[in-house]
Amino acid sequence: MTGPMFGVIMAGGAGTRLWPQSRRQKPKHLLRLVGDKTMLEMTVERISGVIDAEKILVVTMAEQANAVRELLPLIPRANIISEPVGRNTAPCIGLAAIVVRDRCPDATMAVMPADHVVGNRGRFEQVVRFAARQLEAHPEALITVGIKPRRPATGFGYIQKVERCDEVDGFGLFNVGRFVEKPPLAQARRMVADGHFLWNAGVFFWRAEAILREIAVHLPELGSALDGLAHSLGKEDFDKRLAETYTKINPISIDFGVMQKARSVLVIEADIKWNDVGSWASLASIWPSDEAGCA
Repeated sequence: MTGPMFGVIMAGGAGTRLWPQSRRQKPKHLLRLVGDKTMLEMTVERISGVIDAEKILVVTMAEQANAVRELLPLIPRANIISEPVGRNTAPCIGLAAIVVRDRCPDATMAVMPADHVVGNRGRFEQVVRFAARQLEAHPEALITVGIKPRRPATGFGYIQKVERCDEVDGFGLFNVGRFVEKPPLAQARRMVADGHFLWNAGVFFWRAEAILREIAVHLPELGSALDGLAHSLGKEDFDKRLAETYTKINPISIDFGVMQKARSVLVIEADIKWNDVGSWASLASIWPSDEAGCA
């Protein structure tokens, strides 16, 4: 039986594709780009419907940590985890996983970016609950979320769904055939027409122990570094060890480093409105246009 679920929000990066509004010191997840709240606040609210604040962790850059703490007073200070430098999503997730496992060895994780827009909060909460139930049935699985594509987008990654494993409340659970990173337009059109490809939403569910085991297998150097950090958790020299370790870690994404190589990977096909707000063009698809057609 799996333990409680922790929410992990990845809030690093500079969002340079939204320059000049988004900068290193003030990245897009700290901006009010959609509505009157920052994207990070919206992400915390979205997951707080199913996970209590004391079990929500935010992984951010050291230079952004104070701004994140001020923005999220209900999140315990110990839950704001600072990376010395950005090393992409695999180290970020691994760092969060050792913290979660230290607090509860059997815990599961719901991992998501801080800078995505998701419509229909209630439906998203249903996705999280569905994933939690699936982890009970598939405790060693790495589960990701795919969105049925609305158009042949070239700015998103894609996930190929194959055999169906389960279906509840309109959510299908499938084995994953392969991942495709940001294809050219012709390939995107073929995949959308095929009907078996989903947009990669960058949202993941797994047991903390399971993802750490997969990191150790597929990214052994990172796995070894995380083992060393795990032994230093709670000690006075942890921040020093963390800084030293991060100078030696190679940047790599969790998709490329683990998800594309692991065997037990499943995808939930979710019918939620989603956008990764990775560019001004994607923002324009969210903002209403005026009579002249300008956002």
